[in-house]
Amino acid sequence: MLKILVPVDGSDNALRAVAYVISLASNNASLHCELLHVSQPFGVREHAWRSHAELATISGEEAQRALAPARTALQAAAVPCSEHVAQGEAAPQIVAHAVHAGCDGIVMGMRGVGLVIGPVSLGSVSSRVVHASGLPVTLVK
Repeated sequence: MLKILVPVDGSDNALRAVAYVISLASNNASLHCELLHVSQPFGVREHAWRSHAELATISGEEAQRALAPARTALQAAAVPCSEHVAQGEAAPQIVAHAVHAGCDGIVMGMRGVGLVIGPVSLGSVSSRVVHASGLPVTLVK
């Protein structure tokens, strides 16, 4: 079974990555999709005026807003998937999850607002994932 990690942040680019995985699944019946949303840690200010429970609720709601469209698209296409949430810096969390889950590759959207290498524009997260991961990484624009 081919296991693909798709990091999602609720953006159109992330949904294009999901659509790409769905197209791969139409050619490979034994594909499993791992959805991952990485929440940024809250800053000191948020901790000063909100309780831990409030912050956990906000983080959980954010994760569900990001995961729901991807989940819906994958379910409609009958592509099996599992969902995961992590907190921290996105690139290292994505790479760590891919390794821990035994993924065969990573498919992710890119925003194109970061590093420019020739005709290819890589966002900072996607660039760091490409460089840090030993797995094949497909960037979907």
